[in-house]
Amino acid sequence: MAAKVIAFANHKGGVGKTASTVNVAYCLAKRKRRVLVVDCDPQGNASLTLGTVSPYEQPRTVANLFTGLSFSAAAVPSKYEGLDLIPANLNVYATVSTLSNSIKRFFGFRQALDKAALNTYDYILLDCPPTIEGALLTNALIITDYIIIPVGVEDTYALSGVSHLIKVAETLRADTESNLAIMGVLLTMYDGRNAAKTIRNVAIGTFGEEMVFRTTIPRNTTLNKAVMSNLAVCDYDDGCSSCRSYRELAQEMEARLDPKNA
Repeated sequence: MAAKVIAFANHKGGVGKTASTVNVAYCLAKRKRRVLVVDCDPQGNASLTLGTVSPYEQPRTVANLFTGLSFSAAAVPSKYEGLDLIPANLNVYATVSTLSNSIKRFFGFRQALDKAALNTYDYILLDCPPTIEGALLTNALIITDYIIIPVGVEDTYALSGVSHLIKVAETLRADTESNLAIMGVLLTMYDGRNAAKTIRNVAIGTFGEEMVFRTTIPRNTTLNKAVMSNLAVCDYDDGCSSCRSYRELAQEMEARLDPKNA
């Protein structure tokens, strides 16, 4: 069965997008799934957490997907078993800047996504940059089957850009004849207080209950410590609430894709 390609995307930074990508990948790998994380954000934070070396010491990065390498050839091992990585660092911008008149500005990832990668992995997770548009985001969404939209409940305007991202997805789906779909809105930094519950109710009222994940990701100092230690949170402390939530999210994701995994 071909890999499911899932993008974690939101135009806002600081909503737990990278943490969710990394920790879901870890939890899926622990469920004996073969996972590839593609770091589409030149800040390279996912690469810092998952890589065995600094992002600047990696032999290959996402830039190589625009210069002839396939996904399977660009992938490098992560520090976790069953989980590979295509890293990124700030040097990726130099490559992207040369794509203005190239079809690869939009379809580089599609051209690089090879059958070997689709057959090797169960999941390919894309950590998208915090932007509304741009070559890396467009490339990522064009090859994506499903988008997960992390939303930080502490932000008063948390839901303001979600509708726009959904419209972008709908446009790309029509223009590229893809099967791109929104898997759901993921509420992060959730503490269960009235403000968080209000955001959840607004999200359900706006997008429908089926579009909002039951699982929420709590604000947790252990998660912050894991990020600072460049570790998946379940590797740092497998008993903390954030670890439990990401395990539940991985299970909920798989159940949405196939009810037999519930």
